[in-house]
Order: sequence, then structure tokens, then C-alpha cells
Amino acid sequence: MAKSDEQRKFLRVPAELPVVYWATGSNARESGEATSIDVSGAGLRLRTVEPMKPGQPIEIEVKLPAPHKPIRAQVRVVRSILHSREKTITTQVAFQSIDESDCDRLVGYVYRRQIAARKRARR
Repeated sequence: MAKSDEQRKFLRVPAELPVVYWATGSNARESGEATSIDVSGAGLRLRTVEPMKPGQPIEIEVKLPAPHKPIRAQVRVVRSILHSREKTITTQVAFQSIDESDCDRLVGYVYRRQIAARKRARR
């Protein structure tokens, strides 16, 4: 299986969700808030204030819409890109450790978003 096929094992949908993050390991003082751009069962793409170092381990808490409780996970920074024209930073993170029930809730959320988007497109 090609790497690009593996990267798309999970459906990815646009979703703006509040995210809190904090670094783990030797750089544990770094923390902040971000907003997701899109989410999947494999990771998230975030809008961040500061770039992050690829490979950096961080913990995140993703706030799903009510009545769901937040999802906590350990992730690894895949890439962080500065978009100079828009003066924004996008950071992609991949799940390294996530509770199975949290992953199920996130995948369910992604699935429901996809179904809703398809219904809107048919109108």
C-alpha cells in the first residue's frame, strides 16, 4: 500500500473546533490554544499562533460540540507551515495515543459531519 493511501485511511472533514495543547517531554513549558481546520480519526490540521517543530510530541484536548466531553490525546507534529500571504500558520498533527472510546467518538463526529455535508449538497 502506498504511503498516500495509508494517510487517508480515515475520512477527513472541515471542522472548526477549539483545541488546547501543551508540549510534553523536554520542552514542556510550551502551551497554547488553537482552532482545528479539519479533523479525522488519524489526526488534525490546526491553525496555530506559533510554528511547531516536526516530530514534537504534544498533548491536545479537542472540544467537540455539546453534549460531548472533550477528547484528549497524545499527538506528534507532522508539519507546521507559515503562510506568509495570509500571515497564518497551519500545523498538522497525527495521533500517537488516544483512548479507543475517544477515537470512536471522534470518528463518529467526522462521519456525522460528512453525512450532513452530503445532505446539504443534494439540496
